[in-house]
Amino acid sequence: MAKVPDAGASLPALGWRLARSIVFTPTRAAETLRSSPDAVPAALVIYFAYLAVSVAFYSWKPVDFPVVTEDRLGLQLSNMPTGPVFWAKVQAWNPFLTAILAFFLAWFAQALKGGRLAARVFKSALVWILPMLAILLWSGKAVPNWAVVAVWAVVLVPMIRGTRARPPETWRPLIAFVLSIVTVNLTLCPLFVVAVATRNQGLYTVLELGMLAWMLGLGCFLIGRLEELPAARAFVGLFFAMLAQITVAISLFIAGIVSKDILKALMSV
Repeated sequence: MAKVPDAGASLPALGWRLARSIVFTPTRAAETLRSSPDAVPAALVIYFAYLAVSVAFYSWKPVDFPVVTEDRLGLQLSNMPTGPVFWAKVQAWNPFLTAILAFFLAWFAQALKGGRLAARVFKSALVWILPMLAILLWSGKAVPNWAVVAVWAVVLVPMIRGTRARPPETWRPLIAFVLSIVTVNLTLCPLFVVAVATRNQGLYTVLELGMLAWMLGLGCFLIGRLEELPAARAFVGLFFAMLAQITVAISLFIAGIVSKDILKALMSV
């Protein structure tokens, strides 16, 4: 059982304890996320610290590092604006995208329970494949902007119905998870600072890949504990939820809701 934080503990102390357990004792972190009444407040401390650190880091990091060798969606990532005001605007979208991640994760976790894994994976993949196919057709000028939005409407209606059947008490651990998983980003931030300060692109790339692997591995373990899913199903659910989150960000740009510069920044972090 996880140690329940003291009733009189400050919010920063709660956040520190949760972050420390996520890094060093994931089993204890899973129990805290699942059963502690302080899980969401503690996770919020971590999350707001991440937002502040992220704005500071990307405002400081040179826009031309690391060198962009591939242009995605014609966004010209090397020509992004910079500065704290711009990055604050970028991170202002983070709470919405985090909520989107929680929504998709809740649906995928439910959809992947029971039945044959292959059939469940195929059904889950359609949620990402259909909007992504619409985006690819849009990028080739085969369909108009509204077609991408229409595909999302078709996909989301049954998903919303499905998540409404989820027991209300199961949302709190999931929300605490998506808020606190950025502990990985905060933990590796000092090493990213070293990579940028020394202009070591190889180290920066290794750190990016390591962060992704750590986040997927840790997230798979925690989701498996929180949602009572086998590791393979937890991995699929988290992976598809992350892909869907990225697809939503691109779709917001296509719909004219998010500017090109904001999307460039979201795609680069």
